[in-house]
Amino acid sequence: MRRQAWGVIGAAVVGLGVVVFLGLPQGTDPESTQVSQRPEGASGKRKQKVHATPTPPPSGTLSIRGLVKVGQAPVAGVRVSATRPMPGETLSELPCPVDESDPAPSSRGKRLPECMREARAQVLELVQGRYGEAPVYAETVTGADGSFALEGLPEGEFTLWALGEQGAELRPQVAAGAEGVELVLGEGVTVEGRVVDASEHPLSEVRLTVLHAKYTRFFDVRTSADGRFQVGPLPKGEYALVAEKEEWLPEFLPPYLVRSRTAVVLYQPVRLAGLVLSEGTPAPGTEVRLTAGSEAGQVTTADAQGRFVFEGLKPLGYELTAERAGRFARAEVHLRTMELSAEEVVLRLGESRHVEGTVRDDAGNPIPGARVALWRKRDYGQNWKVFTDEEGHYRVGPLPLSDYVFDVTAPRYRHVENEVHAITREPVPLDFTLPRAFSLAGTLVDEEGVPVAEASLELISGDGEQPQGTQSNTMTEEDGRFVLDAPAAGTWTLSTEDERFLPEKKQVQVPSENLRWVLRRGARIDGSVTDAEGTPMSEVGITVWMPGEEGEWSYSRRAMTDAQGRFSVSGMEAGSYRVEASLTDEGVERSASQPVTLRDNGRAEVALRFETGWSLSGLAVDEAGQPVAEATINVYQPPNATAAWRRNRFRCGNDRPRIVTGRDGRFTLEHLTGEQYVLWAYKEGYIFLAAKSEGAAAVDEDSIRVRSGTEQVRLVFQSQARIRGRLVDPDGAPIPRFELNMRFMSDAQGAFTTPITETGTQHLLFGAPGMAQTTRAVKVQEGVDVDLGEVRMEPGRRVRGVVVDAETGAPQAGAEVRVLGPAREQEEGLARPSLFMRAQDDGTFEFPHVESEPLQLEVSHTNYRMARVALGASDASVTVRLVSGATVVVSAVDSAGRPLDADVRFILERDESSWETLDVVEGVGQRRGLEPGSYWVQLSTAAGTTEGFVPQRAEIPEQGQVKLAFVQRKAGPTLVLRTEGLDEGVEAILLPGAFTVPVSMKTVPLWTSMGLSGVQDEGVRRFTALSPGRVRLLLFAGPPARFHLEELELPAEGVVERGVQPRWQPMPEK
Repeated sequence: MRRQAWGVIGAAVVGLGVVVFLGLPQGTDPESTQVSQRPEGASGKRKQKVHATPTPPPSGTLSIRGLVKVGQAPVAGVRVSATRPMPGETLSELPCPVDESDPAPSSRGKRLPECMREARAQVLELVQGRYGEAPVYAETVTGADGSFALEGLPEGEFTLWALGEQGAELRPQVAAGAEGVELVLGEGVTVEGRVVDASEHPLSEVRLTVLHAKYTRFFDVRTSADGRFQVGPLPKGEYALVAEKEEWLPEFLPPYLVRSRTAVVLYQPVRLAGLVLSEGTPAPGTEVRLTAGSEAGQVTTADAQGRFVFEGLKPLGYELTAERAGRFARAEVHLRTMELSAEEVVLRLGESRHVEGTVRDDAGNPIPGARVALWRKRDYGQNWKVFTDEEGHYRVGPLPLSDYVFDVTAPRYRHVENEVHAITREPVPLDFTLPRAFSLAGTLVDEEGVPVAEASLELISGDGEQPQGTQSNTMTEEDGRFVLDAPAAGTWTLSTEDERFLPEKKQVQVPSENLRWVLRRGARIDGSVTDAEGTPMSEVGITVWMPGEEGEWSYSRRAMTDAQGRFSVSGMEAGSYRVEASLTDEGVERSASQPVTLRDNGRAEVALRFETGWSLSGLAVDEAGQPVAEATINVYQPPNATAAWRRNRFRCGNDRPRIVTGRDGRFTLEHLTGEQYVLWAYKEGYIFLAAKSEGAAAVDEDSIRVRSGTEQVRLVFQSQARIRGRLVDPDGAPIPRFELNMRFMSDAQGAFTTPITETGTQHLLFGAPGMAQTTRAVKVQEGVDVDLGEVRMEPGRRVRGVVVDAETGAPQAGAEVRVLGPAREQEEGLARPSLFMRAQDDGTFEFPHVESEPLQLEVSHTNYRMARVALGASDASVTVRLVSGATVVVSAVDSAGRPLDADVRFILERDESSWETLDVVEGVGQRRGLEPGSYWVQLSTAAGTTEGFVPQRAEIPEQGQVKLAFVQRKAGPTLVLRTEGLDEGVEAILLPGAFTVPVSMKTVPLWTSMGLSGVQDEGVRRFTALSPGRVRLLLFAGPPARFHLEELELPAEGVVERGVQPRWQPMPEK
């Protein structure tokens, strides 16, 4: 039987909303879905305008006249309008928020359409206030002959919109006074979907605003009784969406989350209350701040009893900080969907503090604008970043008391990297000294001498052919200038990669100033993209493919068509290419391509035209013939039916184009141009019966193959049996909001249901506010329903504990404490989500709702071995004693004896999936907390190379000290493997002969972590500075997974050349 995890297949949580793909009915109530202007007196509580009334657009005496057509035929009754952004008001004209503390913020100079995801709160506030739409200067409807006239326009350029039942068109940059403008309606896009709550119940009367991201036009609609909405056809482009409903939190979806069929999830507001304590007593008047990610925070003040409340919160992760009289507290809170009121949070002043100090150069001068980044050791999810002020001073926090890793960087200075410091109660300044770097400064220009902005540059050690690693990278400024820093003087390789120019590299001397580098634009391809009727197509992706070895193709350049369907790519080498235009249209990936040959600095023109293709209609039904709505259909061409040049873009899983069946189970795929396609179908709670489907041949259990000429298919689904029941509290009252296998559900009677996936034992995990987790192991059989009746939940017990050092008894603040399931679950491979918290400053922890059955506590902390303690069914308190174990000291020097900064990895031989790391700074690193056992140890320098370092095997005892010394080999034998004739996907790994770990799918990651992969160059793989003696060479490839293993004897020096003739063996699983 397969191992199970505590989870179900369902909607994916993306960003701040949950997006799934849904089908819509073929005929939708027009009253509930029509595009309309929102009336001034619309009912419901509205967010008041946060800005002044938008400026009325000026009028004039000019006009724009033209004709609207479909193909070559004029169209009557099409609404045509002209818009233009209002400076300082329209969203497309407003700047992105800028972090003023950042000397070079990436958002500077950008407009809101370029940062809608980051500026979510600002966009939501503006759209709710009906502020930021590009004003309409004139609007009309085409006459019987398709003609239109937009009158009363001032001078300047406008964006024209043509919206009709037959399609839509958008034309930017049309000058007032223009005559004979032709607008050809394209298919457009229809934004449709459903608004649901977190348990996927539909929500009616939700107000939605769909806004064109680039040209900022608002389109309004309300959901119908079943939560559905439809807006369109609209001009093709990127759209964002705002949803609002009284007593629900508003939602904003940026363009990357808005698809043609989208579900928007609204959440009910959650209340968060807490208490601030100082030395165990309430701390009234304390300022408490709540933040979520990069969004602006909320601030409140604790009352006379030290209590505080935040209302109207979304179920997200938050950071709470409190400050009073220079003492700080900090806590992380994750609000769950099932909680409308979270459990009280206690903030204890003095358990966090700010860290501050000064960054200076080696002459003692302050360095303004230095970047100080830090993260909690062993927890990369918690990180902070600040910049020094004019006095070189920085301040960050409040931070929990723990160990932190610091990176400090500044242009023209050597960086401090991976420096670990303990943050304790003592407010000791933490200063950093940055020595002057060896800098390379210069300017990039094109062949006309124009500065090249935003070009990527890398400074690489070595000769560029066999680089030792990238030491520095940057982007050029607006004036083309750049500065790159190196840790040492000498000859370096400077490389640039920019799609506007040919990729180039050159050797440079560091330090150096005023380097002027002229980039060459190379050859260029210009082109156009049209539909089958010759209508230009905008927003179409362009890929330039180039051939490689063994018939493999890879992309060389990418672009996007403009409003006129034009594109241009430059920076091309001479050679043969294939230019492809592609887009996904209602579940079908369309493609048009053309070969092209370029000469040096030449120019080619291509015209790409999408074919109409053939159409396929389908119906999804269950075994009783009833429609199956909202089933997902993936469609793709199989690799054997795909052109060789296009196979590298073959997609899988959720990346494939998809369409969703409507309420009547129907779907239509248009513009199919291939000879055959594979359809993969899925709906939660159903099994797709490919063999019973009609009109196509089954490929496997869940996909079918259709061929050109097929007009209809019938997809048959089998409804899965289900487990049902009711969740109740200790008094038998229903629990209306709960989680089942980590999925939120709501039902007034506490009813739940989940599909039976396979015969055997199915594990259910229930969670509810104020209750301990409850589990059920249910014996199930495919096709047979199970009714569990009432499942009773209990509050459980309160478990308190303390984490201390086993030797000294000192409390261990910040230790990570997890409550795991019973040992039997671990043995069965069940991945139950653990209860988790960090120990407080005094080492204590407390879990308020824990099951009354035997469980396990797992505690981990920096420089201590992991502890796992049994928690009896009635245990209410526990002391966890952490053992530090042996001390491991690692030294590392390069071939000249100079101390190195490096990363060291320890991989446990008996469990290659278990590994630990150690940071070596200035040649020395030390750590404790490794589990006793045999390890393989590998060092890689800060530049990322393992060249010249031999993996070592180390025995780590229970106690004591272990010393390991890594000395980079200055010289040694070179192994040259001739790899001609081997498939491109073959990997080669070289390890010392003492490395005797068997080869298997399970151990390959260990081989690749410990081994050398050499440098591939024109049919040979070169390994340099090796140790003499016996080595083991591993080749592996797949699918199917296979390997070749042989031993070689290397001399003390010289070059060994060897051809590879692998004797392949199947690779075992274990």
